[in-house]
Order: sequence, then C-alpha cells, then structure tokens
Amino acid sequence: KEALTDLIMSLQKSPGPLVQQLAQALLKRRQALENINNDYFLKGESYMGHEAQEKASRANIDIVKAGMFIEFAKIAKDDHYSRATFDESKNEGYRRGWNFVRLKKGQVFNDSVEARPTVVLTGSNSGGKSYHLMQTFYIQLLAQSFGFVPAQEGNFRLYDSFLFLDRSSTQSDHDLSAYGSEVKNWKSALAKLKGKSFIFVDEGYSTTSAEDQFGLLMGTDRYVRERGGRMIFASHNETFIEKKGQDSDVALYNFPFKEKNGKIIMGQDKKPIYTHILTPGPGDSRALEVAQSLGLPQFLIDRAKEYLSGNLKQKISPPKAVFQKIQGYSEAERSGLKGKNNPPDFFREADTDTSKKLFQLYSEDNDFQEEW
Repeated sequence: KEALTDLIMSLQKSPGPLVQQLAQALLKRRQALENINNDYFLKGESYMGHEAQEKASRANIDIVKAGMFIEFAKIAKDDHYSRATFDESKNEGYRRGWNFVRLKKGQVFNDSVEARPTVVLTGSNSGGKSYHLMQTFYIQLLAQSFGFVPAQEGNFRLYDSFLFLDRSSTQSDHDLSAYGSEVKNWKSALAKLKGKSFIFVDEGYSTTSAEDQFGLLMGTDRYVRERGGRMIFASHNETFIEKKGQDSDVALYNFPFKEKNGKIIMGQDKKPIYTHILTPGPGDSRALEVAQSLGLPQFLIDRAKEYLSGNLKQKISPPKAVFQKIQGYSEAERSGLKGKNNPPDFFREADTDTSKKLFQLYSEDNDFQEEW
C-alpha cells in the first residue's frame, strides 16, 4: 500500500492529463485496499471475505498495468516516439518507423505500405518481409493502445480486430501435419474476426502445393475484403503476386539486395548485401543466391540453375545399387537368433558404417527414440 501511495503521488505531479487520469484510477483502487493488513499475507486469502478478495485481485491487476504503462512511457521517451493521430481527413500510414521489440539503434527505418485493401510484400529471402510485417502490426497495436508509436509520425485508423498468422509447422503431438496445423489456425482465427479487421499473413498456405496455395490465398483475400477487412501478405507465390499485380486495389512491395549492373553485390563475408529498404513493385526471391551464401553445396546450386534454365549439361547416372544377399534361416535358426539378439540390441550393435546400414530412422516420438 505504501508503494502504491508513492506511485500515485508521483503520477499526480505530472502535468499530462492522461497520467492524471491514471493516478485517479489508481487512487480508487488504493482506497479499496484500506481493509487489507498483514494478516492477508500471513493467513492467505481465506482470511478475507469474498468481496475483499475481489478488490485485492483487481488492485493487483491495476498495479501491473500501471507498471507496464510507466515502462512503456520510459521507452517512448528515450527513443523519441511520436504521438499517434487518428485524423480521417489525412492518409493512413506512418513515416520512418522501426520495430519496438528490437533496439532502435542499427535498424533501417521504413515508411508504412500504402493503405490499400490488399498489400503483398515480395522479394528476397531474409530481406525484411516478415520483419516489416511484424513492425507494422506492432505499430498499429501501439497506436490504438498507448497512443505513441515508434515512428517519426503516424496517422491511423481504428480497427476492431487484428490477426497475425505466422508460418505453421508440424504438431506431431496433436497428430497434425504442417498443413493441418495451418488450416486449424485459419479456421479458429477467421471465426474470431469482427467489425473492421486488419490481417497480417506471413507465407500463408506455404505448407501445401504452389497451385493450391495460390487458390487459397485468393479465396482468403476475397473473403476478408468482402467483409471490409484489410490484409498484408508476405509471399513468394509467383502466380499470386502476378495476379494481384493486375488489381488496382493492390500494392506490391519488395526488399531488394544491393546490386550493380543487375548483379548482387557481395560483402567481405561473401554474402549478399541487403538493403532492407521497402521498395514499391514486385521482386524476385533470389533463393539460390541466399542458399549459396548460407553454405548450400555449390554443385547443388549449379545443378538447380541448370534445371531452371532448361539446359541440363549432364545426365544423372545413379551408382549401381549393391544389395546385401538375403540369408535363409530355418524356423529353429530364426527362433534361436530372436532369443540371442532382440531388435533393439541388433540395431545398437549394427556396423557404424552408414553405407552398410539397412535403414536410418528419424522420429519425433520420444518413447520410440528411447527404446530404439
């Protein structure tokens, strides 16, 4: 109670009306704690009546909210956040924004995308699509919750619901493939949308074929737009990008590499130099260059380029398979072998030369791993 009183007194000294309102709200909570004494902590909640317990619980929640508010205020002050505006006579968007969950220093500041019903972020792998998607999501949430944003300036609209769908992965503990997991997420999320919604999708439906992914992306976009929602996609699906590029209500952006005469400029570490600058228009994923910089074998990169160009220089002649001879045993001999070596021991004592192994097993099942 003493700490809360000190906090209220500190807030009351601030000239800001918002802080004054917070101080008044906390003062009411403080008054509700008058009947709480040391016995509450020594004897537990059973010592108090039901009404007093509820008051104490609400006060605890408010104290946590106040702490969060003050901590965010410190970040906003130190990093020079701007006050969000909601002027409908002006365009929606922000200028020179950054991601508030990362240190401000060292980030590339970008403007927001154009406020179209649908926006598609395209271009290089690791270029900044997912990063910018999350950055815009956070900035919109901060504008509507705290009123200050990590940007030089920003004018916003009020949305009734938000949805951020990240890339899905396999959930073997729930018997769900990556695609099954993604469909489950979409089903749950779309059911919760209400009013004017703002939806962010990172590589949506990438867990299925490119053709089916295109159809599902188009269908989802239409579903949301017919309900007055707004969507920002990050995608590599070329058919979806090409189709959306023909729509006047859609804006395409990319994050290009640093290039010279059409060739990517490599750094001293022999990796592509990213600009991380949001640029209007579609862009290529440049997946082979990125894979090469990450250490994928050069012969594999070269062969992939041959396939893409349609000029396969060398036919693949797989080595002649050499199979072990099948050994025949009588029923008595098999029974004797089973008693001598049970299956787990048989595999543990197998030859360490992987080329001679009958098979190799990869499993996420913990029980299976422990046994075999």
